[in-house]
Parts: sequence; structure tokens; C-alpha cells
Amino acid sequence: MPFKLGKISDLAKPLTVTVFFLQFFLIIGYFGYKYYMDSSESCIQCHGSKEKMAEFGYPQFYITLEDVRKQTGHKTVFFLQRLSSW
Repeated sequence: MPFKLGKISDLAKPLTVTVFFLQFFLIIGYFGYKYYMDSSESCIQCHGSKEKMAEFGYPQFYITLEDVRKQTGHKTVFFLQRLSSW
């Protein structure tokens, strides 16, 4: 007789477990990707503006869009910068 642990064992069919884990990984993947894509946005807003860097007293820390893409690895940096300026 196989081991059964209450009501959960009756509901835990292979299809149910597979669907549960797929949903779990999709949700974690979605939020993880969203966090990854937004992680540099606040940095770009300041470091991409010569005026802001000069205002803060650190004009040498101004960085171009191409440098941001190289250093962060975010290929959609321009898109995020455009959205944040709206």
C-alpha cells in the first residue's frame, strides 16, 4: 500500500503538480524579469543627465547611453529611459 498523507495525496496527481510548478515558475520568472529590467532605471535617470550630475557636484559621473548599455547589459535601456521621461 503506497504512503498517503491525508487529502493532499488524493489531489496531488502528476498533472496537478506539474501545473502548479509551471504556474509557480511563470510567476517567479515574470516578477524576476520585471525586477531585472527595472533595476537600473533610477541610475539612468541621474547618470544620463549632464545637468543633474553637475547639479549634484559630480559632472565626471555623467555616462552616455551606449556606456550604460555596455555596463549594465540591459538592451532595452533606451526604451526604459523614454518611458521614464513621459
